[in-house]
Amino acid sequence: MSITEKKEGKKKKYRFDVKYKDLNGEYQRKTSKWFDKKSECVEAEREFRMNIIKDSNKISFLECANSFLMDKKETVKPRTYRELERFIKEWFEPFHSQRICDITPLKVRYFFNNQDYDKYSISYIERVYTTLNAVFEHGVIYYGLDKNPMKRVKKPTRNNSDPNDNDDKMTIYSDDDFMKFYKTIPESKFIYAYLFWFLFHTGLRKNEALSLRFCDFDGKAINVF
Repeated sequence: MSITEKKEGKKKKYRFDVKYKDLNGEYQRKTSKWFDKKSECVEAEREFRMNIIKDSNKISFLECANSFLMDKKETVKPRTYRELERFIKEWFEPFHSQRICDITPLKVRYFFNNQDYDKYSISYIERVYTTLNAVFEHGVIYYGLDKNPMKRVKKPTRNNSDPNDNDDKMTIYSDDDFMKFYKTIPESKFIYAYLFWFLFHTGLRKNEALSLRFCDFDGKAINVF
């Protein structure tokens, strides 16, 4: 709280000065009129701050998510951005029209419990979870959201997963194993052989390799971020 006082003759007057973030996440400043009593000034500032909170609570999930996307557009690679965009547009559609402050941990758990995860890999499901968590964190930082409901929601797993499913297990190929696989690639699909060779010899994940650009190679080494 910042209260300024001044003297006018024998009387004192008071005003408050508040710095806050608006619904676009931009910093704003509010300087009040002069009050005759300090108690009136304090009460006016309290009311102003309460109105800021009420305004921030009006923001919808989609508005917050779009603001999150705007922040990410300049900081992530195009492939990653397109995935974030798809998650928000398709996966999180049930939340779009809801006020972000009305989305509770129970609603989020219900959302995750009613998805068919068997079609997706563990890593894909984790990216969905991580993205939703990041949107709510954006709301906490920029829109006055009191708490991130994801803090009380465990990461989901695929339903009824087969214990023999090796999707989430790592298999280490020897050089001989890789060459056996490499020689089975048909000539008509040989363009993919270069990708497999690259993945095997660099240890990159598929999405990391596909996100690389020419500028990531400096002539001697590949820079992976």
